[in-house]
Amino acid sequence: MNIFEGARRISTVLQALWAGGCIVGWYFDDPYVRANYFVSNPDAVAFYSATLECEIGRDAIEYVTTKVDGKTINVTLCFLAQKFSDGRLLVPFKGEGEKVWGNDRYSADVSTYAKAAAAKFQVHAQDHDTLKELYKKEAKEERKEYGMALFIGVGVIWIVTAGMGWIIRGFMGIPTGQDRTSQ
Repeated sequence: MNIFEGARRISTVLQALWAGGCIVGWYFDDPYVRANYFVSNPDAVAFYSATLECEIGRDAIEYVTTKVDGKTINVTLCFLAQKFSDGRLLVPFKGEGEKVWGNDRYSADVSTYAKAAAAKFQVHAQDHDTLKELYKKEAKEERKEYGMALFIGVGVIWIVTAGMGWIIRGFMGIPTGQDRTSQ
């Protein structure tokens, strides 16, 4: 019985399983693509921005998952809080001409308005190309991460196997590169 040959086979199987898992992930896993859209008032159309972020604790937020040319896009729909005449930052939820009503981001009025707006939300046609490019960029980045995981994982398994073999050979008095003591 040659324990070193068995250990090398187990190591090869582990490397193959690791590589297979990375390749399956690389092929089947869709990238997580997030797009931020902002609504400034109830009469406004949501607009896309790659640079703005929602102010957590200030703005109202709803999440929508949509498709652009078959690609899944996760939209953060941000309802921007505004300073009202009394000095408070409120999220506008209703407007009639010049008059605008606002309330706290967690109020029933704002929640109802935000959920209704999220249910009707659709990506604008002029944003399709931008979002497809964003999808390609995220897909490329994710594939790069899978590639790194593949090579690092296979390398770590090989290093651990070689290290264990070196230690065990040392304790057993077996020369490097051999599986038995020479007799």
